[in-house]
Amino acid sequence: MEQIKAHIAVSLDGHTATPDYELDWMPREVKELAAREHAAASCLLMGANTYNYIFEHWGGWPHKSKRSFVVSHYDTNVTPD
Repeated sequence: MEQIKAHIAVSLDGHTATPDYELDWMPREVKELAAREHAAASCLLMGANTYNYIFEHWGGWPHKSKRSFVVSHYDTNVTPD
């Protein structure tokens, strides 16, 4: 049976990143845990803000080998598929 795991990051003020969109405040252990979970996942589901942040700040989408779904209330489609 497949497993579904949720990795949700949010701060009390509703923002994970700093005002300049950095994640430097996050402990290394938390970043490493998130990286391991992403590597083990067969597909990814995220919100549009997370997807756009990663795409813009990491120079593209690093998880091209995984099926990814982006959920948004905006009327936009990132890819034809």
